[in-house]
Amino acid sequence: NVLPLAMPPLRQRREDIGELIEHFLQQVAAREGKEPKTLDPAALTLMRNYPWPGNVRELQNICERAAVLTEADVIESSLLEPWLNTPLAGASRRNIVIEAKGGVAPMPMELDAPDASDAAGSDGAASGSGIPEIVCGGDVTLDVIERDTIVATLHHFNGHRQKTAKALGIGVRTLGLKLKKWKELELVDASL
Repeated sequence: NVLPLAMPPLRQRREDIGELIEHFLQQVAAREGKEPKTLDPAALTLMRNYPWPGNVRELQNICERAAVLTEADVIESSLLEPWLNTPLAGASRRNIVIEAKGGVAPMPMELDAPDASDAAGSDGAASGSGIPEIVCGGDVTLDVIERDTIVATLHHFNGHRQKTAKALGIGVRTLGLKLKKWKELELVDASL
């Protein structure tokens, strides 16, 4: 005996977004033993106007990432913009080209990240995002891209594994296991 329940997607329930954000920020605060953070009005407007293709889970992930990565008590829209596929974030979108072997034409892929002019330092990490600029070609494999992304993000967060894992959407244990394997194979610096 199952009762079907139709739940409209989050993009059709925009009036719930503010309450859900507050709930998720309170969850993070309780878990971290801190006061809950809030969103400034521009950030709240940005979140309400986003279509949420990942639905409530995407909203929860964005809230958790913002709460962990910001030092301030108020989360500003400038922190959220790179993570949301919005026209505002699209203004700073850059093309990433991955070249395929075997005579196949290069396939452009777009990733949301600040322009190269906004890059922080020489490691290519995008300012505020922790995600490095990646331009691939030739014999570059997905493993190499993953390793380079993790190492650059780790450098961006000055070796802080929890912030690195959170920014990349992976577990701290997963990050540690990958680094251990790469160190054993001497693919990364032993000091990481």
